[in-house]
Amino acid sequence: KRSQKLIELLAKTVKADPEVAWREVADPLLERHDSLFEAFQAILIEGDSVLEGIPKKWVQPLKDIVQKNCEIPEKTVKGVITLTVPGAEGVEFVKKSLLAGKKKGGPKVDVLYNGSGKYSLKATSADYKSAEKLLKSVSDEILSSASSFGGKAEFVRS
Repeated sequence: KRSQKLIELLAKTVKADPEVAWREVADPLLERHDSLFEAFQAILIEGDSVLEGIPKKWVQPLKDIVQKNCEIPEKTVKGVITLTVPGAEGVEFVKKSLLAGKKKGGPKVDVLYNGSGKYSLKATSADYKSAEKLLKSVSDEILSSASSFGGKAEFVRS
């Protein structure tokens, strides 16, 4: 239902009849995807390759409408890491360990301080499997970095 409304909005944007929009845009997308919603998500994820076979006058307005009205589903997994590094330089080593993990995960990973040496790790991705993989690689990086500085670290998935 919502996808049909987006096709009608596309037709208004291009100043064409909704039936023409359906024939020239929706039908080619439905040939390759099970639903328009699935096709719209594919446009967000894969880009222009999904839009092959659609007349040029529809491509940019369709991309704009999809970007404004649809979003890529994201899955989040969390864990808590307890981190201690003894000694005068301990705080600096904890920072370096956490930054090494954050650097490995990039913008899809958040590291938050919970208090008394505990930090929350949150990894976000398109599916649970890749989010789990990302969280594991980040936690492993932090654990190995902390142990290289002579510290103790423990990761618990939450």
